[in-house]
Amino acid sequence: MWTPAQATQFLRHHSGHRLIAAWTLSVLTGLRRGELAGLKWSRVDLERGTLSVHWQRTTTRGGVVEKEPKGRSKRTVALGPVLVATLRAHRARQDVEKAAADELYDDGGHVFCREDGRPYYPRYFTDVWEKCCTAAGVPVIALHDARHTSATTGADAGVPQHIMKDRLGHASRRTTDEVYTHVLDASARKAAELMETAIFGPTEPSTNDRKSVRALNPARRLAAARRRIRRAA
Repeated sequence: MWTPAQATQFLRHHSGHRLIAAWTLSVLTGLRRGELAGLKWSRVDLERGTLSVHWQRTTTRGGVVEKEPKGRSKRTVALGPVLVATLRAHRARQDVEKAAADELYDDGGHVFCREDGRPYYPRYFTDVWEKCCTAAGVPVIALHDARHTSATTGADAGVPQHIMKDRLGHASRRTTDEVYTHVLDASARKAAELMETAIFGPTEPSTNDRKSVRALNPARRLAAARRRIRRAA
């Protein structure tokens, strides 16, 4: 997953991209690929700054299906002013395309669709995302990993756990708790190191201590936790 700086670099690089609204939603709200593909304007309230995750568009052996998300995946997500502005610009461009296509426009109400109104195949989001990662000069991560970037960024920023759990639509609080426990543990250990450096100055670990230092390295522990979270999410 990305650091906040890498996420910023990615979004700024693609500020004019056709799917910038989808990418921004992925990073800031943690919407899954199927949730992006199935999102409809009828469930987006730009005046109130909310959207309802009520529908998803996924692939099966028989093709693409649209259905309701399961359990806690159905949720209402608050949108900040940047996301609202991004979605307004996206809708304005879509309105121009709709007018140009006239009666040929296939209006299914999807937020993210082709120039003729037909919804994207879910895999399309994944393919374009990977190309966009490369173009922006950031690590190529899976689109689903934007959810984990959102979760860890929220933890670092101090967003309460129960709010982040509802925002991401985690089925179990355990998944959210694991993110927060490891992020806060890493932050606490870093604070301890900074305090010691401030009082005693920088120190070089002895040869005998290096293995234990590596084992306790919060970055390694956090990376391991993130791999477990990715499998569970």
